[in-house]
Amino acid sequence: MIKFILEYWLQILFSIIIAVIMFMYRKIISYKNKIESTENGVKVLLKAKIIEHYNRVIDNGYLTLHEKQAMLEMYEEYKKLGGNGIIKDLMKELNEVEIKSYKGMNK
Repeated sequence: MIKFILEYWLQILFSIIIAVIMFMYRKIISYKNKIESTENGVKVLLKAKIIEHYNRVIDNGYLTLHEKQAMLEMYEEYKKLGGNGIIKDLMKELNEVEIKSYKGMNK
């Protein structure tokens, strides 16, 4: 009788443990997918913002030191998220653009 009870409870306990492990696994996969989606969304937003700033700078023909610093910071975060390609080329072009102070004086 004791043997039967021990085997029965061990099977139930084992089933509960497996169910908990599967629940945790599904949660982890769900969180992983959400994190990946968030990273991709941030990468797309950074890319769009860099392109937006790039187009404005090219239209103006210059950029300020603060704008350049902000763009470099955005680009570094973009690279950390796995971004590459055309943005790298845009950043190279920005290094050639004239830097002006807020008062319009060359630096």
